[in-house]
Formats: sequence, C-alpha cells, structure tokens
Amino acid sequence: MNNDIPYPLKLLVTQVDPNLDQNWQITLQHLFAGIQPHQRETICQHILQQKKIHWNRKENTFCYLAQHDFHSLIEKTLSPYTKILIKQIADSLDKLKTYNEIYQISDYLENILSQINQIDAEDDLELQAQKQQILKEFIYAAAQIILEKDHIALPNNHRHINNDVIKTFITEVFLKQQLLKYSFNILRSQQLREEKNHLLKYFLYKQQKTRQLDIVKTSKYIFALAPSSEGMVNTFSIRRFLQEEKLEACENIYINAAILVLEQIDDPIHQQQFEWQINHIITIDTQVNQYVSDIVSNIELYCHKELIPFLMAPLNPRGIFIEKLVEQRLIDFEQKLSNHVLEPIADALKHSVHHTDECHYLYINIKQILDDLIRHFIEFQSQPSIIFNKQVHLFIARLKSYAALLQKRHADIFTVFSYEDWKQHHAEALEPTNILKDLSLNSLQEYKETFSELKENQRQLKQSVSFFNKLLNKPQKIKDNIIKLKEKTVQIKKNAHQEIIRMQRRFPSLIVYLEFESLISINHKERHYAFPTGDNGITRLPIVIQIPEDKASFDLQSICNSLNFDLSLANQKWLETI
Repeated sequence: MNNDIPYPLKLLVTQVDPNLDQNWQITLQHLFAGIQPHQRETICQHILQQKKIHWNRKENTFCYLAQHDFHSLIEKTLSPYTKILIKQIADSLDKLKTYNEIYQISDYLENILSQINQIDAEDDLELQAQKQQILKEFIYAAAQIILEKDHIALPNNHRHINNDVIKTFITEVFLKQQLLKYSFNILRSQQLREEKNHLLKYFLYKQQKTRQLDIVKTSKYIFALAPSSEGMVNTFSIRRFLQEEKLEACENIYINAAILVLEQIDDPIHQQQFEWQINHIITIDTQVNQYVSDIVSNIELYCHKELIPFLMAPLNPRGIFIEKLVEQRLIDFEQKLSNHVLEPIADALKHSVHHTDECHYLYINIKQILDDLIRHFIEFQSQPSIIFNKQVHLFIARLKSYAALLQKRHADIFTVFSYEDWKQHHAEALEPTNILKDLSLNSLQEYKETFSELKENQRQLKQSVSFFNKLLNKPQKIKDNIIKLKEKTVQIKKNAHQEIIRMQRRFPSLIVYLEFESLISINHKERHYAFPTGDNGITRLPIVIQIPEDKASFDLQSICNSLNFDLSLANQKWLETI
C-alpha cells in the first residue's frame, strides 16, 4: 500500500507526467534522492507503475513505457459524430505543426479543447469515458508537437518570456490544468511557508496573500498568476499569461503573471526582476472596503487556526467503529464550515459589498479557500484507516461541486444585490432541489400506495382457493391484477429515475453531474448529481444524490431521506445511497 508515503510527497509524484513535463526524469531523481529506500519502492509499485514509468534501480534512471496515438481513437469510438470529430482533430494536429506564432497556437488549443468539452455524451457513461480519453490523448499529442517546435514567435515583452518559458507554461500549466482540473497542484500560503528559499518563504508568501495569487511550480519555473475575477475566464489562459498593457494616462505596465527561473532563484538581479513583475500584477485589494477585507481575513484565520486542524486531528477509535468516527467528523466539519465560512460569505454579499470589485474579491478568496480545503481533505483521505472511505470521497465531491456551482452561478451570486434580487436568485437556485423533492415525495407516495395494493392482492390470492372462487375465476383476476401492479411499481421507479436524469439538462447551471464534469471518476454502476441548498445556494454545501444505473435498485425512500437532511441534527446522515 502507499499509505506510508507522506501526502506532500505523494502529491509531487502524482503530478509528474512524462507527456507534459520537460524534465520529469530529473524531477523524479531529485525526489528519490531525498527519501527512504522503502518509500522509493512503494512509490515505484503504486504510483510510477500505474503511470507506465519504469525505474532502473541500478542506474537510478527512469523511462516511459506507454505509447500514445491519437488516430487510434477512431477505431475505438462507436459514436458516428465522435468518430468524425476525432478524425477532424487528428487532421488538425498536422496544422498545429505548421503554426509558429504564439497566438495561432493558443487559439488553436483553446478551440479544440472547447470542441472536445462540448461533445454531448447524452447521459452515457461509456461515451463520457471516451470523451475524457479523447481529451487526454489530444493534450498529450498537442504537447509533444509544441515541445518539438524549434521556434515560437512571441510578442515583445518586459518579462523575458522566451521559447522555453512559453513551452513550459503551455504544457506544464495550461494543458496539465485542463487535464487534471481540481487535482492540479497550486501552491498555497502554507506550502510557501515550508519552502527554504527566503524569496518564496517570505516575499512570495506575503504577496500571495495580498494579491490572491495562484502559484504554480513547474520543473524549471515558478509562475505567479493573478486569479481571474470572472467565473468563466480561465486563470491559466495562454493569452492572459502573455498580456501586458498600459492603462490610460499611466506609464506603468500591468501584467497577469510573474515568472521566476528556479536556476536563478538566488541571483539578486533576477530576484529584483521577479519582485518588479509581482508589483505590476493587477490587484483589486486596494478597492475593497475594510469590512469586506476583515470578513475574508477572519475566514482565512478560522480555516487555518480552527477548521483545518480540526479536520486533520487524529482519529482515536477507542472501541468505536472508524466509519462512525469519520461520519461524525464530517458532520461536525460541515457545521463549522457552514457557520464560520459559508454563512459569513452570504452575509457579506447581502449586506456589505457595494461594487463589483468587492464581489470579485470575495469570489477569488472563497475559491482559493475551497481549493485549500479540498487539498487538505485529500490529505485527510490518505490516512491508512480511511483511504477507501466512501463518505470522505463523496464529501470531497460535495466541496468540488460547491466550487463548480459558484463558477456556474457567478453572475447570480457575486453581484451587488437588492433585497428583491436576492430573493429572486434564492428561489431560482433552489428550484431544481424543490422539484426533486416534489418528484421524489409524489413518486414515493404513489409507489407505497401501489405496493400496498399489491400486497393486499397477494393476500387475497392466498385466500381465494375455494371451489366457489375458482368457479368465478377470481384467482386469475387477482393474478392479472398482481402482474399489473408489479409493472406499475417498476414503471413508477423508472419514470422517477428518468426524470431525475433529465433534470440536469433542464438546469445545467444549477445541477452538477459529477462524472460528466470530471469531479469524480466514472465506475459505470452509478452516477452522482449535486443540487444547491441553503440561502441562495451559498450557506450550505450541495446535496449529493447517488443514482444507480440499474433501475431495479433505485430506492425512492433514500432520496427523500437525503433531501430532508437537517445539518443542525447531527444524528442524521448527510448522504443516502439511492
């Protein structure tokens, strides 16, 4: 098992990708040089082998054994439309080889990635898995073409962005983030504090907190990125990374990203250049009123001083089943999260923000806080006693779903509200949840009535054995009725099952289909949907319902139980299997 691998080390190893990282062998050699022999063996067996990476123990070298061919996907795909799209993308990769101007390359990549993401998987888990494979193989194929380019034409810039910098950013930041999504490693303040270099430990730590920077450490560089204040704008966009602009009546250059060359990290001149870049990153902090800033500071302080230590505290069974301890830890954590993080955010949006910059400030900070909590939850899950705990796995999915809903509903949440606006957005946010409640309750009531009638008919059938009843053909009539009632119970469950699945298409911005948005892995046996709840969908984590692919095992009672969950009642479960 890989239980004895410290989470920070495991995170670094799992991020290594030979198809995207230029210096991946050197990265692994450096990692292996600083760990114990048994940890190397564990990493090799449980992480590197899954990645098709072979470790030569004698030479301490690494080689990649897998082969990738985007064209081969054509034969593996059943959907005619998807076959055509794969063929078109395969042909377009030849065009990518001819592109040498950076904006041609960036526009091409964003266009094709958008085309892949728009593939309609039609609620088909198999097709969704193929879609994810297409995305992965395209990213790998495009990365290899870009890394092999002799020259990429770049605009004049003040940050010394050269071909190596832009290739690294495209493959190890932009494309890797598209592939890993929430698993993509972003350095937060706590991790910067653990760095040995003074520039990272103190200067960048302070700037990250002040400017809400997203810090990405690659094989050769550290990129400090200004987060996007708009939900649908990609922080890691290539165009955004390159952008340098002057504001009207101002000579200063403003940028969205700073670049630190790791080989020059101790060079005073390079340190000054990096600090100059950081100081020219656009920030909205100065336009935020003190009350809003204090709310964010208090939330961050609470998370780091109270919430995260509470989560990471040792689990001491003392004769109690570990599953029960974990369940209670999750309930208590969610109560603390709602009371001290989510409710203050909603309160600030309702009463304290006065202009768009303050809304952006709140969005950026809550997004980064959630990213940090998700990272700690993944670390929490890596403990030997709960490594496969389903409740923890689904709680992480709820956190990811909450972040996804904030992005989907950005324009309806992070804006200056009137009282009537808030009420309207609250009603809209909870509409699918309320429809689901009505659907499940009505279907359950109809199912119970039909099932009760079925049982009564079965009882009557047992009693209708007399000659007189047989003469009247009564048993056959009851048998026919039993068949109809059984068919009706099956149809009630089938209709409810189909209606729930259709709801995501009806409310795409209000329901998160976790498998289709790559928030959890596909297992072909069940699907998960997250529905907003709480005040305007903000003050509570979403409800996650789990729908089996097998309609026969669909349980209406369980869905009603999960929808009636009350966080204030700690003896209730927050997730029910449906």
